[in-house]
Amino acid sequence: MASTETIDNLVSNLSSAAIEAKPISTDWSEGYTETWEQVYPDVDEWDLDTCTNYLDDQGFGYDEQDGEDDDDYLYDLREACREAVYEDDSFAPIFNFRYPLPEYRGDAGDDQTKLMDGNVVLVEYEGEFFLALTGCGMDLSWDICQAYIALGFLPPVHFCNDLPRFAGDDESDDSHFLVLAAALRSNDILASWSNRRLERVRERYDAARATRARNEGE
Repeated sequence: MASTETIDNLVSNLSSAAIEAKPISTDWSEGYTETWEQVYPDVDEWDLDTCTNYLDDQGFGYDEQDGEDDDDYLYDLREACREAVYEDDSFAPIFNFRYPLPEYRGDAGDDQTKLMDGNVVLVEYEGEFFLALTGCGMDLSWDICQAYIALGFLPPVHFCNDLPRFAGDDESDDSHFLVLAAALRSNDILASWSNRRLERVRERYDAARATRARNEGE
């Protein structure tokens, strides 16, 4: 279990670039390879455990290490993973929205690996990267927030303010508390931006009102 201070420090270093992001309606049944592409994880960066766990999850057989050099064995496992990845449809979006990643500068292959345990994937759309869902049928706001955090972003306020409560969930555990802490910071930052915007508009309104008052008094 991570300390609360550790989680607070992690949240304080997340980018605020996406906190105003909104879902964009997208028909994933159209435009594959023309307007959008799947992003595959970079298996060249996978260690032995990642490889074997993935192959087990996908039901792919592989030879147990038997006196083989570690580097050669890992190479063979990565080759098996590469073949499995390109047959794996879990990297394809199915729910008709995409979620912006403003100022995204990550390594897409590495970041796709970070998202592999959830219901959210990275997708390239017209040369830019977005998040998208690979599942539906229930509110996946927690998953979307977790994906933004995994890629170094504070989650959009759009998903933060009505996170569903699920029976049996412990919102004080690390994964839930991290999302709640990030959601709070997203709202705090957006509130400060809104206050500054309000003051700028108020100043212009007050100046214009004063000018009208002088003109009406002439």
